[in-house]
Amino acid sequence: MPFPAFHGTLWPTLTSDMEVSPNDRNKIYAATMGYITPYSCSVSNRGAFRSDDGGDNWQAINDIGISNLDLFPIFQLILDPASLTQLYAVTGFSGVFRSTNSGNSWSGFTSLGLPIPTFTRKVAIGGNNIYALTSNGIFVNAK
Repeated sequence: MPFPAFHGTLWPTLTSDMEVSPNDRNKIYAATMGYITPYSCSVSNRGAFRSDDGGDNWQAINDIGISNLDLFPIFQLILDPASLTQLYAVTGFSGVFRSTNSGNSWSGFTSLGLPIPTFTRKVAIGGNNIYALTSNGIFVNAK
């Protein structure tokens, strides 16, 4: 699947974030807010994506049928620098999802202890902690 930032191919969606593995520049992750389109147009390429070949080819990593990450706007995608197979996807009111296997599967990351409803906009990782910037303040917990 082509991606808009590579090879001049237009990809009709809103790309919201991107991460490149510091140990393997061919491994790239990207996130979209593809469900937010003008005039409620259907967009098939939404959610989280991974390229293992420097952006030439992309595969969806949305855990269809389980976490269904493609149903949420992904505001931020963050790669844990201490564990390069661990990713976090920040999805606003739907919370934070975590993958421990390079995006092959996702689960809700509930250990932040966020009150419901809470809009989560951004997370940061520092040492063994994860910080969440939310509509109810900044939360910190062990990752």
